[in-house]
Amino acid sequence: MKHPSFLLLLLFHFSCLPAQKIPGKIKTYTVHLSCSDYTAKATVLNTPAVSKAKPELTYYWYAANKVNQTQGGFDGKLLDGIYTAHYLDNNLKEKGKFVKGLKQGAWINWHANGKIREQVKYRDGRNHGEYRAYDENGRLVKREFFRKGLLHGKSETYMNDSLKTTTYYKEGKAYEPKSKRKSSAGKTETEPAGKNEKKKGKLPALFKKKGKPAATDDKPAEEKTLPQEKTKPQKKKPKEKKPNDKPAAPVTSSGK
Repeated sequence: MKHPSFLLLLLFHFSCLPAQKIPGKIKTYTVHLSCSDYTAKATVLNTPAVSKAKPELTYYWYAANKVNQTQGGFDGKLLDGIYTAHYLDNNLKEKGKFVKGLKQGAWINWHANGKIREQVKYRDGRNHGEYRAYDENGRLVKREFFRKGLLHGKSETYMNDSLKTTTYYKEGKAYEPKSKRKSSAGKTETEPAGKNEKKKGKLPALFKKKGKPAATDDKPAEEKTLPQEKTKPQKKKPKEKKPNDKPAAPVTSSGK
């Protein structure tokens, strides 16, 4: 009679324990990884992904107690959720979020001494937004901007907290803004020297065609604006008859 009562007590004890989550009944589950220089904790999709992989994207997936990353494909369970990695001394190494095997949102990487190494932003597995890189002393060494995985905007490099170089990108291609273009002499480009002179020379020609006097630089400004007075034509004087050199013949009267 003692054995049936003992069995009843055991059944009551196990019925009070919390239910354990079985991987086959949930969407995601957590895995712990141990590597030679760090440890990591990741959330993994329990069911295989149905969507097809895009060839230009890098996927992170779990198989055989290891996280793998491949471009354009995967052969395991995709990471989906928070990912955290630590150095062996428990300092943070990397932290971010995965969505169906792709990095999403803000990610941070740390140096072994605890200083931030990189700050990266992702959208659907592509770099999208501001990127910053720091040296082991925490000083900024690079600052860039991305759009859909391509450099787009300023790309700056720093040395000892001072700006060293600046390059401009548009959809992954470097270019030089118009305001920054310089001639071979190191001065900003200007119009050719004779171009303005030619424009100035056209104005007097236009006034000449309309019958107005053209202003010249030798005359003062007041004289340029005053019209010229019209002069009446002078009448020609009659020419005086020159006296004959020969004396006139005397007139004689003949008597009858």
